[in-house]
Amino acid sequence: MIDYRSRDKYYGYDYSTATITFADKHKSYHKGMEGDMMLRLYFKNICSRPSCYACHFKTLHRLSDITIFDCWDAPSVSKMFSTKGATNVFIHTAKGKVIFDRLKDDFIWSASDITPVIKRDGIMIKHCVPANPRREEFFKDLNSLPIDKVEQKYLDCSLAKKAIAVLKPMLYKLGVFRLYIKFKNRV
Repeated sequence: MIDYRSRDKYYGYDYSTATITFADKHKSYHKGMEGDMMLRLYFKNICSRPSCYACHFKTLHRLSDITIFDCWDAPSVSKMFSTKGATNVFIHTAKGKVIFDRLKDDFIWSASDITPVIKRDGIMIKHCVPANPRREEFFKDLNSLPIDKVEQKYLDCSLAKKAIAVLKPMLYKLGVFRLYIKFKNRV
């Protein structure tokens, strides 16, 4: 293994993926949150650092010059959209503005109204992720149980989950993944 990327966009904007790059180019690993154990644990808020549950920086008015974070619903806050996703950039200081102005020709950008950005992506600005009540137990088990037992104890290992883990990448490769997302959001 020579590289690991968590939450990359291998299968596109709507599907967080864990990607592992191997020295052996014949091997590949691209799994989403249904198939990758680390992503599954991450999205259950069971393996985050304690500071994530009580972050002192969850405020719009920060000490930093710039705040950069994922824009999870770019079409709702901007006319621009890419299947690779988008990034929010909040400029807090004059120094941050100078830095942004120096770099802005190196990427595609558009100004957005801050209100819908905060409404959609408020977890980055206002709210901390909730702590999983089983977090302490999870870390004890992680240090004492085999990893497959930890997976069985804390994650849904049902046949349906396994089927979705296989189905989603297939839908992406067939070019119908966006239809799946629309269907899922209506149900």
